[in-house]
Amino acid sequence: MPGPDTNSVLKILREAATLAHNVGLPKQAAKFEELHARFQKQKPTFKALRTDGEAARLELSNNIKPVVLDDQNQVRPGMEPFRVEYYRISDAIQRLQYPPLVRVPEADIKGFAGTENVPDKSVKYYGDVLGVRSVVESTLEFVRHYADVLGSGNFLSAYALTDFALQARMSYAEFLAEHQAAEKMYHGPCLEFELQCLVYVLTDEAGRKNSNQADDRWPKSTPQETRRSAVNGFWIRDRPARTGSGGILWLAEENHHYRLAKFEFFIP
Repeated sequence: MPGPDTNSVLKILREAATLAHNVGLPKQAAKFEELHARFQKQKPTFKALRTDGEAARLELSNNIKPVVLDDQNQVRPGMEPFRVEYYRISDAIQRLQYPPLVRVPEADIKGFAGTENVPDKSVKYYGDVLGVRSVVESTLEFVRHYADVLGSGNFLSAYALTDFALQARMSYAEFLAEHQAAEKMYHGPCLEFELQCLVYVLTDEAGRKNSNQADDRWPKSTPQETRRSAVNGFWIRDRPARTGSGGILWLAEENHHYRLAKFEFFIP
């Protein structure tokens, strides 16, 4: 997640310092002025706002209360504007510390080619909804093909289906070794891939800018403009027992062809 907006942070810190001065709290005003000067030189972070920023907010809260309220918690004459201003500033600081989560829209994919055996018939998307179908259908087509190739034990052909960035950071020998290590850990080779859901799709340039979030775990070497989707599923490694490992695949598009950008195995 990107850090808080610098201009918004500087604006509210300046307003908090002004309020503290106006109610006769120069020490508390100085705290906000120090933070303002600091964030003019370095970009503010959520951590800094939640620690140093919160300390300054709480100190102002504790000291402004006896200024604007009497012993009966009634607003002192002439202090109502300052009370209102304090709550506005305090709320604004807390919203900067903990911004509301942006709801990621979802699209219904029922009826799309390849979705017949996908249990979850919806997908989160970043970008234009009109691009969802193309990315979903291309993703499912590639995943079926890749799973067939890997399931046949043809590791060299499976490696050929990876993108340039994966091949730059992982040789064929390393690709093979990682799969062989997974075979030992999960008691068998990848035989079939049961796709459980599309985690999300990136449908246009604007949407792909959101793929730098840590939660998405894209390799830094995968160019932002080639990123397309991520899928979650289950690799069957023992057909009779229907046991195996979880698997996540990240897909990119190069020269109008989908390619594997990253893979992970995990205990389901």
